[in-house]
Amino acid sequence: RIRPRWRRASGGAMEHEQGAVERVGQSEVDSVAAPEKEEPPERSFSRVGADYGESVEDPVEQRKQERSVSPARQQKSRESISSFGGSSSEKRGGIWDGYIRHGSNLFGNDADTQPTCWAAFSDSGRAFLWELRRKALVTVQHPDIWLTGLLVLLVLLAATLGSIFAWSNEESETMRFNAKVMAKEVATAMSHQLDVALIPLITMRNYVKQLSALTALSDSIGVRGEPGSAPVANGAKGITHRNMTGVFDAQVIALFNNIAKDVRSTTGIDEIVMAIELAPKAVVSMIHPLTETKTLRNGKVVVQDHNGAIGHDLLNDPNRAAIAEATVPAPGVVIAGPLVLVEDDIVKTLIARLPINIPGQMMIVGGKEYECWGFVVALLDWEQLIEEVGVYSRFENAGMLFSLTRTDRVKQSDGTFFDKVVTIAESKEITASGGNITMPEDKLTFALNMTNNEWVMAVGYRNGFMVSWLSYSIVLAVFGSLVFTINIIYSLVNRKEHKLLLFRMMPKGAIVKLQKGESVIEKYEQVTIFFSDIIGFTSMAGDMTPIQVMQMLNELYTIFDALVEKFNVYKVAKFALAALEAVKNFRKEDGTTVLIRCGLASGPVVAGVVGKAMPRYCLFGDTVNFASRMESTSSSMKIQVAELTHSLLQSSNTNFHIKKRMGQDGLPGIPVKGKGRVNTYWVHGIQEFNDSFVSIKEDELDPAQDPASRPAEVMVGVEPPPDEASHAGANFPV
Repeated sequence: RIRPRWRRASGGAMEHEQGAVERVGQSEVDSVAAPEKEEPPERSFSRVGADYGESVEDPVEQRKQERSVSPARQQKSRESISSFGGSSSEKRGGIWDGYIRHGSNLFGNDADTQPTCWAAFSDSGRAFLWELRRKALVTVQHPDIWLTGLLVLLVLLAATLGSIFAWSNEESETMRFNAKVMAKEVATAMSHQLDVALIPLITMRNYVKQLSALTALSDSIGVRGEPGSAPVANGAKGITHRNMTGVFDAQVIALFNNIAKDVRSTTGIDEIVMAIELAPKAVVSMIHPLTETKTLRNGKVVVQDHNGAIGHDLLNDPNRAAIAEATVPAPGVVIAGPLVLVEDDIVKTLIARLPINIPGQMMIVGGKEYECWGFVVALLDWEQLIEEVGVYSRFENAGMLFSLTRTDRVKQSDGTFFDKVVTIAESKEITASGGNITMPEDKLTFALNMTNNEWVMAVGYRNGFMVSWLSYSIVLAVFGSLVFTINIIYSLVNRKEHKLLLFRMMPKGAIVKLQKGESVIEKYEQVTIFFSDIIGFTSMAGDMTPIQVMQMLNELYTIFDALVEKFNVYKVAKFALAALEAVKNFRKEDGTTVLIRCGLASGPVVAGVVGKAMPRYCLFGDTVNFASRMESTSSSMKIQVAELTHSLLQSSNTNFHIKKRMGQDGLPGIPVKGKGRVNTYWVHGIQEFNDSFVSIKEDELDPAQDPASRPAEVMVGVEPPPDEASHAGANFPV
């Protein structure tokens, strides 16, 4: 700390002198320049004089001395003050001028240069990164911080992610349940609608059994290839038809048309039932209506012409043989499709076939004879049927996807069969995507018991049964946990830094007592105190701005701090030798060197904390004064120790090079204020460190300097009280 000192000059006036104080582990620097025309407050003036135990002149004498200062020195002082923003007459340039005057050269910027916005933000960014790096180093150096942060992070992640996954699983189960319910509702509705659509088949079967004109149609067709049967004819894909010309008379055809028309209209589902067919001997013989113009739901008009289907021999068409052969022995309705019929090439059609079993009417399938007249066929508009059920709208409104497939048994040319899975309906979203959207892997499947074909309905959601907000919630939970953990770590780092700062200012035990509200009084029987000062500091500081003084002292103190950490402050003599070597290599901004002198004394002290608003750890005792006298009577770049300190060094395990100091009169010892003549010693170095520390020659001894020319004191341990037996400052017992 740089603090003002007032001392008596030879002419009786008061001169202002700047002093420097360093405490181990603490760098606290203030600068005070003599005001140009204002006298220092009398209370502060008296306090400083009282602290140092020196005689104090009237402030009037001080003002006379100030007026005697040269104009150049006064101008330099004003410039120094204004560099801290203390010039009230200078016009302010706004926030940037204030930024300059209050520390803009933290990163080496010229304080007299107006910074640009980018430079200001750049400096702020570098300051932030530097602070971040410092916090990170503290975190790494103290495992308790990052271990606590890691534990907090794990607990937060476990709690938040656990809650999210539990909620997600509950939502997924709800989605699965809803999918099951929806599939069941749709299957029930489709089954009911299909049952209604198949009513015409049952009605027509009853008419065929009861009307002999219709029953005789099977005999008129005959068995393929036998004499008197309907001859074989070519179809669109080969010999798949029979020639039906003249097989039935017009009255029978008219009878069928009238019955089929009534059956179709009375069911009320003529939009779904596109046509009704009779297929005796599995040959399509009659169709109603034979032709029809139909308007589809999309507004498109199609003409359905079934003339090409007349005479279609289903058992001899490879594409229809399997389903026809399955229909003959079937006990109920057999459904194929939906298929796109050749005659319209647009409408998807379900082909429902119901076998008609009449005694005496036989059919041979696969070498086996069955009692079967043939079957009645209904062509059902598949799209119309599922629209009536509302399949698309049901799933779309529920936000679900669905796919309905059937498995057909297809006969190959070699007579073998294979299963073919065909999609007969799916969500419009899937169809419109062109394959970009498909059913998810995580889906539910249900077998629909509606026909002899195997129909399977798959139900799911676009993202499966995983809730849509799961991924976002996980990201937010992880991010939030990290932010919270970083804040915890930041708080722990600040707390740790605060503790470390307190421990540097005073011993840990003293802090613990203060936190408990206890008084701190400690007695040490044997301590060694180190004092040092910068030679010629007063004149040196006069040629430097306050910021330059602060920077120089900060750099020097930083070096001493490193030495304190290295020697742990318990090896004071070694520390003093290392300090001399460090100062020897130290250079100021202009390249010039700095010289110090050192003094050590040992003895008992009492330590304690005084004050409440700003408590200070203080040392009390004659040892403090004695150490200060050892420094003040020392010489440049030398270490002077008292008799007791010499004895302690001699009894240590280290071989110090020590030599007794001789006075100007050639006798051992030097006069010390308040002590008389005492024996003192020079510490030159250590045997094993001869190459590291500078040897001090006896002919370099200087007489004790006049107290009036004493420089500012740089001290590791305590602040020097020249005449008082007590002093407030940090101390380190050895």
